[in-house]
Amino acid sequence: MGEHKALVILGGRLGQLQGRKFNLGRQDVVTLGLKILPSCNGETVHAQLQEVARQVGVPRAVVSDGGGDVAKGARLLRRNHPEVD
Repeated sequence: MGEHKALVILGGRLGQLQGRKFNLGRQDVVTLGLKILPSCNGETVHAQLQEVARQVGVPRAVVSDGGGDVAKGARLLRRNHPEVD
């Protein structure tokens, strides 16, 4: 992919994930969003999270790989949706 970034947003049912102690396999999640971007920052992540929230509902939680762009995107999402963990 070169210098481009892949932003992948996955979703799973919280009850199912808790039952598996959050030990996820590919069968436990569905792809909710996939974007190939020339760059990625918190605002970009936030925009994509908002788009997914409009399509399927506001998430209960955002789990990430610890990257700063995802952390900032989640923080921005929580401003309008404080119920998100």
